[in-house]
Amino acid sequence: MVESARPDPAPAVGVSELPPGPLDPVGVYVRANLADEEPVALEALKPATAQYALMPHYRRQLEEIGLASHAGSAVRAVESGDLSAVPEELVRELCLVGDPAAARARLEEFRAAGADLPIVYPVPGRDAVSSMMGTVLAVAPTPVLEP
Repeated sequence: MVESARPDPAPAVGVSELPPGPLDPVGVYVRANLADEEPVALEALKPATAQYALMPHYRRQLEEIGLASHAGSAVRAVESGDLSAVPEELVRELCLVGDPAAARARLEEFRAAGADLPIVYPVPGRDAVSSMMGTVLAVAPTPVLEP
């Protein structure tokens, strides 16, 4: 419960009444497919990756971190209707794919960069349920089930 995590909850106020200062916590969605074979996972993640490149505010961020060329290629892939042309490098930069141990290490990198709550967003590949459960279990800190 929120009350147990925040012993002195602030009274409910409107957004315009909030005091200035940093917002807390910072959450980051990280699209992932860790259950399917890597080629299948990469293809499944390309449409989601392209969505980021299409949004102007995300596109500016991609440009600022040196991914302008890849973002531009992703936009052109969408415009041409060929999502298979979304650059694999962009997918790997923005998403979790491949080895689960490496994916957990990447989540720690997000935390080290200031994300309080990296949220794994499973993107299905072959079988939706198996793919999504496999992804979640692959990054779970103490999974009860085996993927």
